[in-house]
Amino acid sequence: GAAWVPLLAAGLFILALAGQFFLAFLPQDTLDAALLLGLAGVLLLALEWRAAGGGRLKAPWLRGLLERVAGQPRRVVFVLTGVLLAYLTVRLMQARPPDGDFGDVIALWALSGAAYAAAFLPWPDFRAAGAWFRRHRLEIAGVALLTVAAAALRLILLGALPDVLSGDEGIIGVMVLSVLRGELHNPLIIVNNQGVLYLDLLALAVRLFGRDAFGLRFWAAISGTLTVPMLYVLARRMFNGRVAMLAAGLLLVSHFHLHLSRVIVASSIHDALFATTLFALIYIGQERRNLTYWVLGGLALGVFMYVYMGARLLVLFMPVYFAALWVVDRRTAQPNFGNFLAFAGALAVVVAPLAAWSMTYPDEFMSRVNQMGVIQSGWLANQVQATGTNQYLIIADLLRQAFLTVNYFPATVHYGSPYPMLDWVSGAAFLIGIVYSLLHVLDRRHLLLQGWFWAGMLVAGALVIVPSDNAYRIAIVFPAVCLFVALAVDRLLALAGRALPASARWQDYAPAALFLLPVAALNLKAYFVDFGPKCRYGDSATRFASFMGEQLAKAGPEYSAYLLGNEYTWYSIHKSVEYFSGGIPLVNVTVPDTAVSPLHYQDRDGQALFFDPAKKNIFFFVPERANEVVYLQALLPGGTVGERRDCGAPSLGYYQFDPSAAP
Repeated sequence: GAAWVPLLAAGLFILALAGQFFLAFLPQDTLDAALLLGLAGVLLLALEWRAAGGGRLKAPWLRGLLERVAGQPRRVVFVLTGVLLAYLTVRLMQARPPDGDFGDVIALWALSGAAYAAAFLPWPDFRAAGAWFRRHRLEIAGVALLTVAAAALRLILLGALPDVLSGDEGIIGVMVLSVLRGELHNPLIIVNNQGVLYLDLLALAVRLFGRDAFGLRFWAAISGTLTVPMLYVLARRMFNGRVAMLAAGLLLVSHFHLHLSRVIVASSIHDALFATTLFALIYIGQERRNLTYWVLGGLALGVFMYVYMGARLLVLFMPVYFAALWVVDRRTAQPNFGNFLAFAGALAVVVAPLAAWSMTYPDEFMSRVNQMGVIQSGWLANQVQATGTNQYLIIADLLRQAFLTVNYFPATVHYGSPYPMLDWVSGAAFLIGIVYSLLHVLDRRHLLLQGWFWAGMLVAGALVIVPSDNAYRIAIVFPAVCLFVALAVDRLLALAGRALPASARWQDYAPAALFLLPVAALNLKAYFVDFGPKCRYGDSATRFASFMGEQLAKAGPEYSAYLLGNEYTWYSIHKSVEYFSGGIPLVNVTVPDTAVSPLHYQDRDGQALFFDPAKKNIFFFVPERANEVVYLQALLPGGTVGERRDCGAPSLGYYQFDPSAAP
């Protein structure tokens, strides 16, 4: 019928516009232009054929397809537009030199996602939203209070606790400086396992708040804060309000989640947020058979791919989960099959530029996996050869170690806590909850929860080197861990509630709150008392470097800087120095065993060093070389001696010489 004529006309113009885009902006890609303009020509012939009174379509399948298309012209036009814009984004990005301007590429990329979303997202109904808000205003107020409390615990003293930057934080900080200097141009690629688009966001925070620990950690704190209400939403939809309160409350006060929200280590805190958000959208979408939530989930996962590596696990997990759902609950899966395809389409449109880049630079895309994966790095093969143990037994032991990071092995790497992820009270509830959930794994709620947990344990835990020391790597499953704890407490309270008179059941939430009180006390003590003031974050060399970077930033670039270090501490291995100072270089100073005066100072290459008394100089030294300050005072008299102590012990010494202030 005539209904599909406007659709073909719109498609004709879109194809011609895309072809002309290649001719105007990518003249070297004439084949692409010819293909798009050729398709436009085919559509034009079809329209003219129909206008001239061409016969009816005889093939029933083609007639049925066109009738379906004619019934949803807006959706088809927007989907095709999104796909075409994604294709144009890829081709334009590939044609652009690495140091070129990628503003138009980003604009096309954003438009491609927006066009695809417009095909499925309904117009907002503000009247219905207002009615929903009024019905749930008390619960919304409660979630808002949880969110405010989460923000307070994560943002207060953010730059001072922990009081130093770790090595990984310094590395990320240096990459942020590269963004600020305009050295990283393409936001749709990955550098050192970090998405450049994500680094752009970090750079924005540093511009706003300053080149310090707070600015660098700001987005981690925001991400950790937002995970709390998102977990509440997921738990509320999957189970009930009490489970939601327990899970979100535990996440709110968790010492482990607090720490990862207050540092910027491996960006694993964002894994937890995006996983929780994705599963909330997908679960609501499958329950309501609502296409909108599925598409939003695909868009969210696509954006997550430009942040950190946890997204790759979720991309692999989603088809496996849907296949399992099809087996155990086809009545839910079958009506959602089209929604799943729309989800995959949204993901493909958003990820297209990164996917194209990864095919050109596969080693860069897979660098972290190749380095830390037990299989890719060759670690597993070496262990089999060294121990004679079957590889599956080795992986099973690695899985055991990963599992025990939840409630047994202390979270040492990138943290330094003497405690595991969970306190001992929550740890007991976790074991009950995960067993209870396993007994109900054929329930679609528990299928999702168990799949989330064990996929993370296997891929991010057991298949990386030394999982027992690296709890931060499986932060992606920590919201699921909180849900297991909440399920256990909720189930025990439900069983106990059967023995209570019906009139007493209004107090269902009170016992849950009583459970959270000692858990909060244990976790807040673990972080703010047992960890915070104890200088546990980073080894002595890492802490020294962070202090030195802060002091060098205060001195400023007009000073010539020198480091009198040792075999563990020298300039260039701790990137926090470059971040804090903005890239002020230091010269590593050594002194030979036969030295009897400062005239024998050398750099690490053995070259003699001479300090110009007419210039500003600042010298940093580790505690065991503090006695050498007398040499510096003899050579450059009139300077200032300073010291930074760490938990009462000497850590950083410095001698600052300004010739204008010297006598």
